[in-house]
Amino acid sequence: MLIDPRRRQKDWDEFLPFATFAYRCTPQDSIGVSPNMMKLGREVNVPVDLVTGCPEVEVEATADFAETLRSNMQEAHNGARNCLRKSARRQKKNFDRRAFQHGLKEGQFVWLHNPAKKKHLSPKLQLRWEGPWLVVKKLSDVTVRIQLKRNGKPKVVRLKPYVGEAIKPWDCHSRE
Repeated sequence: MLIDPRRRQKDWDEFLPFATFAYRCTPQDSIGVSPNMMKLGREVNVPVDLVTGCPEVEVEATADFAETLRSNMQEAHNGARNCLRKSARRQKKNFDRRAFQHGLKEGQFVWLHNPAKKKHLSPKLQLRWEGPWLVVKKLSDVTVRIQLKRNGKPKVVRLKPYVGEAIKPWDCHSRE
């Protein structure tokens, strides 16, 4: 839904059951198994199973089934704990790498975070980053003055670096 938020402003609620079904059937990187396996102890049948046929499942006695289910759930949860530990280390490493944005320079392009909500649009599907803006002046390690257009008024704001096609900087020093 967030891939093309302009298209899903009106009918996102009709698309939601399909998105949640796909999410629950997909193995997650952080836990190593799908949410269905974590909650149910098994994978659910998907529409393609109607065409290809469901895998054969042995019928067990109730006590055997309960023990097998308990064992499967315990194995899935232990595996998920191990995957979560690895994932937490990886996420910390990635966070630490980008935690402090020291490196913004004059003439560099950045994105501006704008949390303002626009009327008549779904708040969760609105784009929160605007730009690219030009860094006009670096005021301190964490504060810069930016400008959207050649003749626009500079602002001091929350930013992240712009990565994309090269844009020719406009002459912004004439306003100072």
